[in-house]
Amino acid sequence: MGDRRLYLRCQTKNGRKPIEDLSLNSTVGSLLHKLFELTGIPVESQVIKHGYPPKIIDLSDRNALLQSLPFRSGDNVLVEENLSAGPAKRLPRSVKSPIGGRLRKLSVDADNSCLFTSISLLLEEGDAAPGRAVELRKLIASVVSNDPSTYNAAFLGRDNDEYCAWILSDESWGGAIEISILSKFYGVEIDVVDIQSCSISRFGESDNYPNRLLVLYSGIHYDPLVLETGDPSQPAQTVFPTTDDTVLAKALSLAEEERRQKQYTDLARFRLRCLDCNTGLTGEAEAQYHASKTGHKNFEEVGM
Repeated sequence: MGDRRLYLRCQTKNGRKPIEDLSLNSTVGSLLHKLFELTGIPVESQVIKHGYPPKIIDLSDRNALLQSLPFRSGDNVLVEENLSAGPAKRLPRSVKSPIGGRLRKLSVDADNSCLFTSISLLLEEGDAAPGRAVELRKLIASVVSNDPSTYNAAFLGRDNDEYCAWILSDESWGGAIEISILSKFYGVEIDVVDIQSCSISRFGESDNYPNRLLVLYSGIHYDPLVLETGDPSQPAQTVFPTTDDTVLAKALSLAEEERRQKQYTDLARFRLRCLDCNTGLTGEAEAQYHASKTGHKNFEEVGM
């Protein structure tokens, strides 16, 4: 049937939008990811209906080609959310600007999942359930595997399948790629406050999301930042409006204080010891080279 274009429209309770860049040889996974981008409904919670009267279409095989389904160019695809499926936590459209209060970091375990734990705590307003870091790893792997054209080897630094296996391992650290995926999935700006440079990297800034989360980065570890109002009856604020940069100024002040106290690791100069062979190493690049040559993965920081 060739690689002919497939022109579909996404119909939700909020209106109708075209689904772009599909062909008969596109996968179900690609369609579901595009529907998430258009509707904000997580892939796992999407109910897809087609025809008249609308009937539910089984899209459980993410690798199936769209040419195997009853879609034809010009068709409408009705997308609904199955709330009983336990959709991922999604943030409110707006939150209040902070009024006073003290920004502080919540310390999380240094267990290779600190980024995912930090973001989970902020999404769940400081009370993330056990295992949420594992769920975020699975979510990222699902997004990547369902869109191999975007998440290709050039983007990921490794093959798509290899990356998915890597990020699912609890020995793998999260970084910029994972933050950008989570920002897009949850529709929230994620701001990384770097202690060493006293700067802020704003993931999702160009998407004009209404809310932001803040995490503090030491060079090898992430911690979530929350605002305490001073009122013990009020929970700490974990989500902030992007229309108010007051909290960013507080974040930079906190980073400057952490820097004065040397609460960061210089990745170019920090010293490590390989716990597998007792070799001394200096800097991230040397550690990565050692790991690639030996397969060793267990390191311990020994100071400057």
